[in-house]
Amino acid sequence: MAAYPGARRGELLNLRWSDVDLDGKQVTITGSAAFVDGERIEGTTKSGRKRIVSLDDGTIRVLKAQRSKQAADRSGRERATTCSRPAGVSRSIPTRSTRSPQP
Repeated sequence: MAAYPGARRGELLNLRWSDVDLDGKQVTITGSAAFVDGERIEGTTKSGRKRIVSLDDGTIRVLKAQRSKQAADRSGRERATTCSRPAGVSRSIPTRSTRSPQP
């Protein structure tokens, strides 16, 4: 997206998936964002109006792949959180000893 003409860096930083219409092959740019002293600052576009930028098929493919990857990553994190141990419970994994048992 960053190399795609018609969008400024701050506008790209402000994009959300809700701004992207994969079926309509377009993105709606509604604002701009910047980081100042480590704080995210959001504002309007340079013109103060939202605008629509058309996307080509290659960009749509890349965005669909990225969205799928994010969904898989999110699913993996949720699974890991669900399976995590309660606080204060140590992990105990039985190990196979290579030494023979002591009498």
